[in-house]
Amino acid sequence: MPEEELQSRGVDRYESGDLEGALRDFDDLLVRNPSLVTTRYNRSIIYAEQDQHAEAIADLDLVLQEVPENADVWHARAASQRQLGNFKAALSDINEA
Repeated sequence: MPEEELQSRGVDRYESGDLEGALRDFDDLLVRNPSLVTTRYNRSIIYAEQDQHAEAIADLDLVLQEVPENADVWHARAASQRQLGNFKAALSDINEA
């Protein structure tokens, strides 16, 4: 399946509540092309919703290397930092946003 279709299917699965299916699609895309920033961000959101905050932060770190000006990414990382009890890091991320 072409990347665009797989991305679209992953988003559709996410929106319909099929987080595992969406995660599989996003994982497959990132194996094919690790530089897909939007896909990596989308995967981080699923990780956070599944309380896999360390994994979410790892993805968000990579996204921020590409788009450090994106406030949404900083806020997402702050939320995961907070969930892990990393309050200083969360505050730092909010201040960056």
